[in-house]
Amino acid sequence: MREDENYYVTEGTLTFRLGERDVEAPAGTFVHIPKGLVHTHWNATDAPVGLVAFPAPAGFEAFFADLAELMAGMSSGPPDMGKMAAFYEGYGLQVVGPPPNSER
Repeated sequence: MREDENYYVTEGTLTFRLGERDVEAPAGTFVHIPKGLVHTHWNATDAPVGLVAFPAPAGFEAFFADLAELMAGMSSGPPDMGKMAAFYEGYGLQVVGPPPNSER
């Protein structure tokens, strides 16, 4: 990714994998992810999670609108990961594998 990512968890608990480290982020937690760090995040609970995400510098916000359009054009069921990977690459992102299992 060409941008830093910042997340503020407003509700629930989100788990982040930052490189090789897992971090649980309950409501009220701020997480900064510097550009270039391999990462993912997931909800390992049954409770809803709310968050505010903001990349820096500005410009990446178009990703979300474009992703919504891409997903709306796909059939129901699991997304086409080939299409997803190509889309992500257009934004300087690389899919390196599925997220870790979020076993409960």
